[in-house]
Amino acid sequence: MEKNISKIKHRIMLYAEYKHLSKRKIYIETGLSNGILDKKTGLTENNIEKFISTYPEVNILWLMTREGEMIKKTDIVNDSPSSYQGINEDKERIKELKQHILTQNKYIEMLEGSEKQSNKKENCMKLVYINPKFRRLKY
Repeated sequence: MEKNISKIKHRIMLYAEYKHLSKRKIYIETGLSNGILDKKTGLTENNIEKFISTYPEVNILWLMTREGEMIKKTDIVNDSPSSYQGINEDKERIKELKQHILTQNKYIEMLEGSEKQSNKKENCMKLVYINPKFRRLKY
């Protein structure tokens, strides 16, 4: 840990490293003032609140004391604003894939239908070959 920054700021930077977030991105997403993470002074209660409300998956006990895990066990989904875009992109991709699956299923049904028709004709031909009584029928 750098000597010049508070322990809480250091843990914020550990979280940023873990999530591959730049300081700039943290400033933008949280509304923290630019450069505040580099200043020697501690963070205000308001700034800690901004950080926690932006990144609710961060364990506040860990942030304040370094006790426990960095990420809360109960938080599976990242609720940060940047994750919403990813979720929307995922939903759109799922929609596209579902449409692709429907198209493929229709194609499979069509192929199965033509295979059944082919099998019917083949079975009729076998029947005609085996049973002379059917040879007189026209197909």
